[in-house]
Amino acid sequence: MEPRSHSRRRQQNRRRVSDDRYSWPEPNFGVAEILARNGPSFAQLRRMSPVKLQHDRSSWTEEIIDLLFHGNPMLCAGLGPGRFTIQSREQWRGQLAAQKLMVPSPVLEPCSRRTRGPLVRVRGRRFLLLELTAPPWENVSAEDRRHFGNEVRYYCARRDVHAALLWHLGRFRPLVAVVQHDSRSTRGWFYCEGAPERSLFKLMCHGVTLGANRRAWEISHFAVIPDSGRTRGEFQETVYLNPAPVQSTGDVRPISCAPRVVVPTRHNRNYA
Repeated sequence: MEPRSHSRRRQQNRRRVSDDRYSWPEPNFGVAEILARNGPSFAQLRRMSPVKLQHDRSSWTEEIIDLLFHGNPMLCAGLGPGRFTIQSREQWRGQLAAQKLMVPSPVLEPCSRRTRGPLVRVRGRRFLLLELTAPPWENVSAEDRRHFGNEVRYYCARRDVHAALLWHLGRFRPLVAVVQHDSRSTRGWFYCEGAPERSLFKLMCHGVTLGANRRAWEISHFAVIPDSGRTRGEFQETVYLNPAPVQSTGDVRPISCAPRVVVPTRHNRNYA
């Protein structure tokens, strides 16, 4: 039997090879700032949401999952990548709001019960995740600190940029949900079931150019569960929800010929 340390090292090497097999572009934050100028602010994106979620209850997780995953598919969720369970949608009912992460696509049943955790095998990509995270305030330059004034204003400004960039990326694949993970991170769910992986990879590269996390490209990458975590004090608020593309899929133009989306421009961009 192979020593556990060797097995762990081989798993780490496989993850490293998996990440390096793609040719990723370098982030271009100058382009990101230019594109963000014509997009909605975080508050505007919330108001533009076709589905308005009232805050008179602790969570809308169950209703959101029902809208995004029809029928009774197998779902993988848990408190972390190493602490997850695979169950049918109905078996998860009433429990997802207490979890933190899930694979944003239906999965297959575990292929083996002898392993420590079920092996995640995704049936097909249903949502493409694009995650935007602001650098921590401690890493911000002195010049930017003077510009924003304080940590709160800095994170508010970054959330506005994230909202505008996710809206921009929604020109190429339908933006279904935007989840605010914490003060730093904003996550977009883009509906892509049946789309060619080649075109999705092109969109992912565009997102990486704008600062998105390239690791979210992995089909089994865990996403924060919409509207979950309030009982843990880690509320992952759903600020935008549009399930219409999941209900009826229309033709989506490729990136090269997508029309420009006109949205209300932001009036106050001076956070200093």
